[in-house]
Amino acid sequence: MATVSEKFASHYRARREMSDLADLARLFVARLFYPADIHLPATVTHLVEARKHRKVEALEHRKLKGLAGSQADVDKFAVWLGDFITLGQRTRGTSCYPLHPLLSCLRNGEESRMDDFIMTLVQSFSSADRQHLHNALWGNLPPFEKAIYDLVQWQIEGAEQTSVAIAEQAKPGMDSSLTPAATAILERAREDLLALATEVNGVQDFTDHAGRLLALALTRFFLAQANVDMTLPIYAAPATDSHEGVRTLAHEAIEVHRARFEQALHRQFAAFFQDAVAENGGATDPSSVTDARALTKRIFHPSANIVSSQYADLHKEYGNLCGVAYYYYWQHSGARSRFLRQLHSAQLNLAKKAGIANSRSQYSSWHYYWLSPSLVETLLLVSRPRLKRDRMLVVELLRDWRERYGLTMLIDDSWQDTYRANFPGLGNPEALNEANQRRFSEILSERGRLHKNSDDFPWVILRD
Repeated sequence: MATVSEKFASHYRARREMSDLADLARLFVARLFYPADIHLPATVTHLVEARKHRKVEALEHRKLKGLAGSQADVDKFAVWLGDFITLGQRTRGTSCYPLHPLLSCLRNGEESRMDDFIMTLVQSFSSADRQHLHNALWGNLPPFEKAIYDLVQWQIEGAEQTSVAIAEQAKPGMDSSLTPAATAILERAREDLLALATEVNGVQDFTDHAGRLLALALTRFFLAQANVDMTLPIYAAPATDSHEGVRTLAHEAIEVHRARFEQALHRQFAAFFQDAVAENGGATDPSSVTDARALTKRIFHPSANIVSSQYADLHKEYGNLCGVAYYYYWQHSGARSRFLRQLHSAQLNLAKKAGIANSRSQYSSWHYYWLSPSLVETLLLVSRPRLKRDRMLVVELLRDWRERYGLTMLIDDSWQDTYRANFPGLGNPEALNEANQRRFSEILSERGRLHKNSDDFPWVILRD
C-alpha cells in the first residue's frame, strides 16, 4: 500500500528540486541513453570519484594514457581536468559534465529527487529523437571539447561494451495519469531540448541551457499537475530596477500562483488521505488516540508522530484526523518529512533557478522577481529552429512565449480581465508594459540580439 507521501511523489514525479541545474541536465542525458542500473567500468569511477589533496585519485598515481611529459606535469593536468569536468562537490558523490557520454552516468546521490520526472520526460523521446540528440551533442564537438572527449576515451576501458544502443531503449509513450496540461508541457520541453541541441556550441553549453529549460518546465509542470488555473500567466519582470509597479505585479502574480498551488496541495492531501484510509480498511476519523496513532503510522510513516499528547486539542481545532495530519505536514516544525512544504518550496526555488524569479537580498523580506538575461538567451536559442525564422518582431516573440510557456511581460487583451480582477490597485497596465518593453529591449541590445527599423518596430535577431 502506497503511503500518502508516496502518492504525492508519484503524482508530481519529484520530492524536491536538485541543487544544481547542470546536474538536472546531466541526469536527463544519462537517462536518455542509459538504463538506470547500468554497471560502469571501474576506470570511469576511478577517473573522477575521489579526490585527495585536490588530485584525482586515479590520475595521482599514474600518467594519463595518451599523454607524454613529466609526472609533475601530469599531476597538475589531473587537478585541472578534475576541476573542469566536475559539476559540483556533493557530500554523497560527484557528478560531471557529460563531455563523454559515460560521465553523465556518475551519480551524486540527488537523483531520487527528480528521477521520476526525468524518466517521464524521457519516455516521450523516440529512438530517432535520441539518435538525433546524440549526434548533435557528440557528433560535432568543438575542438576543445573533442580533445577532452578523446582524452577521457583513452582512459576508459570497455567503453564500447558499456555504450547502450539507443534503439534498445524503452518504447516512447506519455503516462496516462498526467493531466492534459502537464502532457503538453513535457511535449514542448522535448521539442525545445531537441532544438537546443542543434543551436548550442558543445555539450557543456547544452548542459547549462538545458538545465534552465528543465527547471522552467518543472515549475509549470507542478502547477499543471495541481490543476492550477493558468488564465493568470507567469508574469516576468526584467524591469525590476526601474519600475515599482512592474516588480509589484511580478511579485503578486507569483504569490497568487503559489497560493493556488498551496490550496491544490491541501485538496489533494485530503483526497490522498481518504484513498489511503480506504486502502487500509480503517475508519476515516477514529476517536481513539491509539487507533488514530496506529492508522497514521500505516498510511504515512512508521515514525510519524502526528498523533501526540495534544491530539484532542488539535482534533478540536482542525476538525478531524485529516486536518490534524495536514497541520503536521504543513506547519509543525518537528515533522520528520514535510513533503508538502518541500513541494511548495520546490516550485519557487525552481522558478528562481530557471530565471523567472529571484530574491534580491537575503536580508530583505521583499522578493524581487525578474526575467534573467540567461533565460532570455536560452529561450531565443530554442525559438529560431522551432519557428524557422532568423528574426521577428519583439511583440510576436513575446506572444509566442505567452502561448507556449505561459510566460508574459505584457498585459495584453488575453488577460486584461484577469489582471483587473486580481490586481485592481496597480493602475493602468500601459505604464507597466512600457517599462517592461524598454528593459527587455536593453537585454536584447546587450546580447546583440536587437535590430530596429525604427523605434516603433524593434526586431529580435534569433540568428545573424
